[in-house]
Amino acid sequence: DELTPEDAAELAEEPLWILVENRFSDGPFVKRVVKELDAALDELWRQRRDPIRIDSVGGKGQMPLQVERRAKSKPYRPRLVAVIDSDRTAPGAGPSAGALRLSRTCKQHNLPCWILAKREAENYLPRILLDARPNTGAAHRQLLEAWNRLTDDQKNFFDMKHGLATTPSPAEHKLFDGLCPADRATLSSGFGPNMDVCWTLWNVPAKSELAIRGQGDLERGIDLIRSEV
Repeated sequence: DELTPEDAAELAEEPLWILVENRFSDGPFVKRVVKELDAALDELWRQRRDPIRIDSVGGKGQMPLQVERRAKSKPYRPRLVAVIDSDRTAPGAGPSAGALRLSRTCKQHNLPCWILAKREAENYLPRILLDARPNTGAAHRQLLEAWNRLTDDQKNFFDMKHGLATTPSPAEHKLFDGLCPADRATLSSGFGPNMDVCWTLWNVPAKSELAIRGQGDLERGIDLIRSEV
């Protein structure tokens, strides 16, 4: 009795939107996680009429505004889950101001927000997918071996795209203080852009390694998505 028949019909037909920072890079991450770790949710996702869709609006700064817009444009609670990088630089560091702002906005409208526990989506990539990245050579292999020698905490907060900071924060300095000079030099430039291609390597089975690398946070994100289905 809370909605008019027209609004109720619109709600029944509304897809679940997953709002990310960049649908071209973060979208493949979410899809790969669901496909590997939740077969039932993946089956729903692949049904006709796209019942689950991914969208982005030009970066994390615009995400709270988009949540506000969607929440106020409907006479009912929209079907939406927000996913955002934490941008944390060390285990003891908190999420970025942008991530916290989005979380507060979602909470105001009773919408779920998944702030990644690791620094960025790329920090969840397991070695098997990094190893299969196409069009790479000896430099990538050397970088991969140096990355593999990092501790779990170091892997979780290493800037995968850009590498080690030239002027690290005290927390970053402490986290990476024990690196040998050779590994430090190798890791200084990172893996570069377009790492999202690793998520699309469907011919490479990665379920077990992805679950291990996720350290429970991927299942937490899946639960948030499932709660809105």
